[in-house]
Amino acid sequence: QRWQLLQRLSVPEAVDPAHLEVIGAAPRQSAAVGVRMEATAVSAGTARGPVRIWNATRPVYDMPAGSVLVCASLDTGLTPLLLRAAAVVVERGGLLSHGAIVARQLGIPAVVLAGARELLHDGQVVVVDGDCGCLLCDGEPAP
Repeated sequence: QRWQLLQRLSVPEAVDPAHLEVIGAAPRQSAAVGVRMEATAVSAGTARGPVRIWNATRPVYDMPAGSVLVCASLDTGLTPLLLRAAAVVVERGGLLSHGAIVARQLGIPAVVLAGARELLHDGQVVVVDGDCGCLLCDGEPAP
């Protein structure tokens, strides 16, 4: 039971002694419609689509074409997903990361937004702007 409780703690990627209060803090709330979030642009372009939060338990074929792929980071195993993605949002990485380089080669907009998997949810429609480095929450998908 203690192990399960500890698994629910929100822990940052890097621990900063000056900001220890963030360890175990309540998770951030999902972004509301119309919210514009600043991000780091790593591949130019703009695309709109429904969010697809990626995790290791999801099968590779579970990525509808035109989705915005949201994941912790892009490694070589996720490269086939980029062929179906309209855009990419990663939580960590930079201009020289594997995901950024491949996204640029494929012409897919990509941004880095810390905590993206907590802020966004599956099906939420977003606009990824790799030109100005931002993400706009556009709404919910039509039923």
